[in-house]
Amino acid sequence: MRKLSEAGQLDMDGIFHIMSEVKGNQKEYIKLSSDKVGKYLGKLRTPQQKEDFILKALAFYARHLERQRSSRDGR
Repeated sequence: MRKLSEAGQLDMDGIFHIMSEVKGNQKEYIKLSSDKVGKYLGKLRTPQQKEDFILKALAFYARHLERQRSSRDGR
């Protein structure tokens, strides 16, 4: 903001835009212990592979729950 102000390019819209951005330290994170997930994912996977696997498993589970709800509702 200081550089923009010094260059005369900072206005109220610019300030609002900068202040409304989500900063890296404002994101919510979930941490899982490698020991706890290791028995499901194996020890040889990289952190990115673990994250990808967990996200795919959650998507699969969410679809499963939705199918169960639909079948109970008679759809």
